[in-house]
Amino acid sequence: MIETAAAFLSLEEGILFFRSKGVPSNPDSVGEALEAVKQLAGGRRIPVLFDARRWPGASPEGWSTFVAGVLSVFSAAAVVFDPETDPRLMLRIESMDQLLIPFRAFVDETEAVAFLREATSSPASES
Repeated sequence: MIETAAAFLSLEEGILFFRSKGVPSNPDSVGEALEAVKQLAGGRRIPVLFDARRWPGASPEGWSTFVAGVLSVFSAAAVVFDPETDPRLMLRIESMDQLLIPFRAFVDETEAVAFLREATSSPASES
């Protein structure tokens, strides 16, 4: 496990679990997290589960930093969120799904893990 300023990251059975500490993201914290992902992944693109249930959000610059780095480190992404605390997050995730990787939002972590396993099970997802 790696701890960054904003999150705890761990690699479990081929999926990176990214659990927010409940602090807002900015370009520095996003950059630090992406570097930690590269370290854990060993240079491979891997699926990630973002646990955003405690995450208060990101600055516009933080989102830009994330979008710029997402394709280089992730093969698929799932976000687990609480629709009661941040219904706006779903709108951002829906727009993120237009990226070149599968990217979906879930309320249930088990469903998110199943999605990541399915999204990365085909040979085409390992490019």
